[in-house]
Amino acid sequence: MMIKKNRLIFIFIFFCFALVSFYCEKADSTNNPQHPTENETVEKLKELTDFAKWPGKNGPVRDGLNLSKYAIPSLSDAIEEPKNIPRFSAREITPGEILVQYRSKWELSPQDFLSITLTFANTCEEAHEYLIERFFNSSMPFEGRVHRRDLPVKAGDLSFDDGRYFIRNNIIVEFHGVGTIVEKITQAAKEVDNLLLARSTAVSTHPFRPVIKQFAIEDSVVKNQSFTKLIIDASDPQGSELYYLWRLTGGGIEKDDSGNYMYYADREHGSTQKITLIVVNDRGYRATAAVDVSID
Repeated sequence: MMIKKNRLIFIFIFFCFALVSFYCEKADSTNNPQHPTENETVEKLKELTDFAKWPGKNGPVRDGLNLSKYAIPSLSDAIEEPKNIPRFSAREITPGEILVQYRSKWELSPQDFLSITLTFANTCEEAHEYLIERFFNSSMPFEGRVHRRDLPVKAGDLSFDDGRYFIRNNIIVEFHGVGTIVEKITQAAKEVDNLLLARSTAVSTHPFRPVIKQFAIEDSVVKNQSFTKLIIDASDPQGSELYYLWRLTGGGIEKDDSGNYMYYADREHGSTQKITLIVVNDRGYRATAAVDVSID
């Protein structure tokens, strides 16, 4: 009986020792300066995807497009949702640096659909860095982020996973789908790339951008929980339709019955707020302006 009891005590002590060793080792690996940092992991991803040898990092930039206005033959049996309504959004990649994205979706059924995202970078090099960032921030395990580069290329200057990701100059194109429609991705990528190839090029994106001539607020000081009118004068050199996106540190934006943009002041986040206006044209390029608001 005594031997059995001693054996149980020994097993218990051994278990405790193993548990303490495990947590000490875990803490050591977390605090160890040799543990890979995020930058080191990104560099590893660049190495595995042969980033240094990606073609097209330097060169002209290309005018964008609104896919809703063009036909994609391989998707002719699918329904675009929503039809002819662009889905522009602004993505902040670093503080103060914004890229515009255009998203569209084609459906054969609610369970069989394909989405296409165009991201308009300012330079070709920025487009390459953005795609690596997209790969790195994937929810996939690290091994799953190492996408297979297409050789030969399926679309663009370079492509991955049979055209699911490709870059043409400064424009990144991504395809994501579910169901049988994913079999059309490679052909759809070629068709979208042909549309981009028909667009004009320039040494910078400035000729493609809209112009904000004035952005101001009607009242220099706004009473808390009240509205004031925003004064906006913007145009596009090519006469493109314009879309307004907003970034606010507090308050909100509404449109009145006359079509004017109104700012609603709210002191909850401070007595001085910043309103950033992002004007996007129908080809995915943008201009930005900001104004500070004092709230009484």
